[in-house]
Amino acid sequence: MTASTDTTCPKCQSSNPVGAKFCSSCRNPLKAAPGPGPTPPPPPPPRPGPGGMLGGLNGKTANKQFSGDPDTIYAHLANEIHSTEGAEVQQQVPPQQISAKMPFKSLGTTIGQVIKVDTIIAVTPVSPGQCQVSITSKTDASTTGSVWAYSLAIWFLIVFLWGFAPFMIIVALAACGFGWWTLQSSPGEKISKGLFDMLAKNAGVAAPTPNATPSPSPQQAPPAQPQAAPPPSPAASEDEIFDRIRKLAELKEAGAITEADFEAKKADLLERL
Repeated sequence: MTASTDTTCPKCQSSNPVGAKFCSSCRNPLKAAPGPGPTPPPPPPPRPGPGGMLGGLNGKTANKQFSGDPDTIYAHLANEIHSTEGAEVQQQVPPQQISAKMPFKSLGTTIGQVIKVDTIIAVTPVSPGQCQVSITSKTDASTTGSVWAYSLAIWFLIVFLWGFAPFMIIVALAACGFGWWTLQSSPGEKISKGLFDMLAKNAGVAAPTPNATPSPSPQQAPPAQPQAAPPPSPAASEDEIFDRIRKLAELKEAGAITEADFEAKKADLLERL
């Protein structure tokens, strides 16, 4: 039976099975049916910014190589980001890229205020069992408002108490400029270092699996049954044997053993004399 999806020969209009290269009637070449289009490649990793002193403007990139396959390295990074309190995952392309807003808090850099750092991580295989991890970070300026408010208030108080001397105003402006550069570069560098340290610590460790079922605890061995006291050895003394016979007699009188049991045990003990 010819299926409705058979290929029709454009020359003689004969039906041919799907996938046939030539017509069975006139041997005319047939055009193959179009197959599904190619899968689009994943998005390329982000291009790094200029780095250096101006790295905070377009993002600063740090690179480091680690041993392991891309899936394992990516799983460790994703697990670390998801387990960080306050982190906001923006996009995930396993096992190549993950972007998130990472929280950062430091008494010296952010005056104890929490800011967010745009962090893009790319995992690229460079050789069998070796991958390069690139972390591009940039401080989200929209989350630093409270830091600048506290900084300006502190410097205004210092200048006011010291006096509005020209050199103090210059020092305050220089300090604000240095604080701006530190706020743009330091959080990203520390987040990158923390992720790199985590990967170095977990080198060779299997990838974490979410909701892993704990392994069943080993079954406890049943308690050992108390063993009966062994019978006296042939070398037992006469006193021990007669002492056992007296105890057997007491058990017989108490009804614990029968007369037959008493006689059998008694005969066995007397044979050892």
